[in-house]
Amino acid sequence: MELAGSAPGYGCHPTIIVDGTHGEAGEYVRGCLSKCGGAIVAREINEGTMASRKQALSLAVALHGADPKHLVCWTEEKPHLVRSSAHIASYMSAKGFAIGVVKRDPKWFKATYPASQVRSETKGNRVFAKCTGVKGLDIFSGPIVVTIETLRLLLSELDGAVLGAWGLTPFAAGYFQHWLVMLAISRGLPVGSIPVEFALSAEQCFVESTILAAQMREKRRRQFQELTAGYRSAASVLGLPNNV
Repeated sequence: MELAGSAPGYGCHPTIIVDGTHGEAGEYVRGCLSKCGGAIVAREINEGTMASRKQALSLAVALHGADPKHLVCWTEEKPHLVRSSAHIASYMSAKGFAIGVVKRDPKWFKATYPASQVRSETKGNRVFAKCTGVKGLDIFSGPIVVTIETLRLLLSELDGAVLGAWGLTPFAAGYFQHWLVMLAISRGLPVGSIPVEFALSAEQCFVESTILAAQMREKRRRQFQELTAGYRSAASVLGLPNNV
């Protein structure tokens, strides 16, 4: 809600949200979200993380696809990105990227994130680099920024059936943005990093390192295991280096 509510104040288009909450609770949640900065809130059509993320990105193309200058940013609950929107847009334009992967400042990443997450995600980023041949991408940071024309092209080629044929588990396929980036690299499109300063709050780091420590360790273990296996299988299908 914070991200959607603050976006217009930074010159961004309304946030597009796909929500899968059922029943009366879903109607209430979507009603509340739609009041945040004029957010566009859609009910999930097909269940599953991969399907809902593709739905949100497809809606962005449908709404803004007439203007090739538009950029689409996919992110989870990271309100700080809105404050960096002008920097992100100018950086994308200056570098001529088709896709920009948001890169956390290494100093703040190591200083403010739980140590187990730093180790797991650093290793995961290295596997991604070896599989794609593109060094330095912080794919585990989450957010990506895509030109509208690139997004239109990639969405036409990527769906659940394709990701299944790549050998991905449903859990791995849910990280839809990772596979958009891999597909773009395989097509020879310019992909690079967008540096953004971000420090995890001390409160969130404490909670994830103590109260939720067991759950977060399992999440990181599964992320690393299934995503890195997916990188290897997808790289083989796409003809990428796969030097792991």
